[in-house]
Amino acid sequence: MSTTPQPELTRLAPEIASSLALRRFGLLGFNAQETGRLAGVLESARAVWARFEESWIAKSAYLGDALVIRMGAVSPQGLRAAAGSRAPVLLVGTAEAILEGIGGAYAWPREILVEPWSDQELLVRLFRVLAGRSEAVPTGPREQPLILVADDDTSWTALVETCLRAHGLTCRTVNDGLRTLRLARELRPDLIALDVQMPGMDGFEVLEAIRRDPFLEALPVAMMTACVNDAEVKRGSALHADDYIAKPVSPTVLLNRIRKLLLPAGSVFVPVAEPAEETREPEVPPGLDELRAVYLSNRTRELVTLAGAVQRGDFDSLSRAGHNLKGTGAAYGFAELSEIGKGLEEAAKAADAPKVQTLLGKAESYLNRLNAVPSHEGA
Repeated sequence: MSTTPQPELTRLAPEIASSLALRRFGLLGFNAQETGRLAGVLESARAVWARFEESWIAKSAYLGDALVIRMGAVSPQGLRAAAGSRAPVLLVGTAEAILEGIGGAYAWPREILVEPWSDQELLVRLFRVLAGRSEAVPTGPREQPLILVADDDTSWTALVETCLRAHGLTCRTVNDGLRTLRLARELRPDLIALDVQMPGMDGFEVLEAIRRDPFLEALPVAMMTACVNDAEVKRGSALHADDYIAKPVSPTVLLNRIRKLLLPAGSVFVPVAEPAEETREPEVPPGLDELRAVYLSNRTRELVTLAGAVQRGDFDSLSRAGHNLKGTGAAYGFAELSEIGKGLEEAAKAADAPKVQTLLGKAESYLNRLNAVPSHEGA
């Protein structure tokens, strides 16, 4: 996915920029030209987007942070589903269409964007949609444990959040180290799943700050990384990490590791059953084919950006993309993508452009093959 800023949108208020960066938006009901414009604005703010189908609305809270819906292009049944969704909605349409009151659309959206609109207005509306979604600081016992998942790869956090919520755990996601520490102090989660490589502060720096904070020092922390080595494990152990999880890891294994850390001392742990090895079925939570479809769509679009990175000699971006692909492919049920990601990261670190191009070609062939069949047959 391209993140090249549009010239008129390069200057954003820091709060808006940090709120929109790497957040996931589903676009529903827009034609190709409208989608292109929305995508350009979202990418200028480093946000992530995907085209949504109307049948996905009921699961939108698992698939993205917010929905952007075009009035008049969604059925009344779709609007009613959106009104009842846990995902906040930005409704886009003419004033006349909204005031007609179809599906009560003047009342339930988090924000309304009246046509014609400017790119700047869209960004402000999206910021307000997300700002209204923040959770209050807990003041008493929770009905469900709260897990703070810190990782700058939205494909990974989307999968983790979906898996945890499907098993009765509340989840918040964050994409940089500084915000992780701030939210840990604000929300007092029951556990942090903390990636090692993050912007702002890396995972070890966050963990060190947590262990020095008298209010957080006993907080369980599971370190996660797609690049495990002895030095990292020793450093995590020295900082009293409670677990060290190597990516890619199946959602079921991750769920069990987190549930075990949440148990009171002396409790008997009963793990969630994992799929039988001989079935070779992907371990994506049941009923979330839509999430896999979004993942494949994003990886396919990302190839265009990575091809440009090869031409520019931007091996840092290529290495980061390979690292993320290595950590997510198998977790979504596409083990070959993890292998390609591993090779891509190594080739990019060696600045081996021909090898990088070969691997991108291999990824394109594999994705084309997956996109040619139903998602449940792709792994």
